[in-house]
Amino acid sequence: MERAHGAGEVLSVGDGWLLPAGCLGVGRLEIGDGNISIGEDGTSATFGLGYDWRVGTNFSITPFLNGVGGPFDGEGANFNQLGISLTWH
Repeated sequence: MERAHGAGEVLSVGDGWLLPAGCLGVGRLEIGDGNISIGEDGTSATFGLGYDWRVGTNFSITPFLNGVGGPFDGEGANFNQLGISLTWH
């Protein structure tokens, strides 16, 4: 996915759990080899789950799993994202 534009927010659902909710937008899938490219616009959505562990007064570790997808010309362009966020606040 070349770029995606959308709006959403991350909800804290209690006890450190985080839920990205309402992340809907428009995405563009583009495939090319440098000389020729084909592009298609479509809707996209992101849904996920994370947990915020406070490991100090000003530091958190947040493992998360997100699913991103969208239909483009009748086909799907989907992927999952697994990661760890380190936050100093």
